[in-house]
Amino acid sequence: MSDSQPISGRIFVVVGPSGSGKDTLINWLREKLTDEQKYMFVRRSVTRSPDGQTEDHDTLTKEQFELAKQKGKFAVTWDAHGLSYGIPIGVLAHVNAGGIAIANGSRRALAEMHKQFPHMVVVNLRVDRAVLAGRLAGRGREDAEQIKKRLDRMDIPLAGDLTVFNIENSGPIEKAGRSFIELLSDLEHVPAT
Repeated sequence: MSDSQPISGRIFVVVGPSGSGKDTLINWLREKLTDEQKYMFVRRSVTRSPDGQTEDHDTLTKEQFELAKQKGKFAVTWDAHGLSYGIPIGVLAHVNAGGIAIANGSRRALAEMHKQFPHMVVVNLRVDRAVLAGRLAGRGREDAEQIKKRLDRMDIPLAGDLTVFNIENSGPIEKAGRSFIELLSDLEHVPAT
């Protein structure tokens, strides 16, 4: 690969079932991809207080979130599990300037995200069912019935005409991380279509 600028910017949206390791992977990548001019790690706004177990995000009340939405502060918003999520509008400028953005996304929001980011790449984390069950149980946030419901939803199909790459994340995070970095390298000089 040459050291020239990428042909065009892209957002890489990391999705997968709860417990698949989205935040863990993104945090691992943040330590490896330190060129802040090139890589933007998206800090979402969420109507949830920080708890030390989930992603580092900007916490907004429902009222603050709605006001920010009305003022055009978000490129994309969605609701899931009683919470509202927003991707800041500044991500569009970074991507449009040729930068790479990496965001924790939602499988349910991909169609809306694709409208705003037509060159979006979806990185779908795949995890063995038994491994995922163990991770969910280890978090201690859900009872057995809630874990079963999450496991039943783990293979939600990704709808739409999307560019999707599956990365296996049942093992060490370094393995999934290296796969992600290889994907970035492979796509760096491929024109976005």
